[in-house]
Amino acid sequence: MWAAIDELRAQGAFEGLDSRERLDPDDAVEERIRSERGAQIAREIEEARNKKLPKSNPTLITEKDMLNSTLDVLHRRGVLDAIIERVCEVCGEEFTATRRDSKTCSNGCRQKAYRRRRKEAQQDR
Repeated sequence: MWAAIDELRAQGAFEGLDSRERLDPDDAVEERIRSERGAQIAREIEEARNKKLPKSNPTLITEKDMLNSTLDVLHRRGVLDAIIERVCEVCGEEFTATRRDSKTCSNGCRQKAYRRRRKEAQQDR
């Protein structure tokens, strides 16, 4: 992180900041985000509070539900547009995921995974 901050300083990214902002850029960035996007953040928090819980157990929010909610908010803000590196569950090859729920590197591997699941389900009967 410090290397990135030093590089930004060298490029003049901190021009116009007061001394407090230069010393603690994390707080300054967070403060600016809150001032510029405070209403949007408050609205998204309210939306999350009003979101209906699963019918099976309305008092239970699993870690997966919390993670998915967090990822949805980050995706709407454009934070998750970054590259996601994964390993294919079929062939073991590393690939760049285009969706957060992708598990295979190609359509062929996706089809092989489906056939395996179908075969296992038939054997369990």
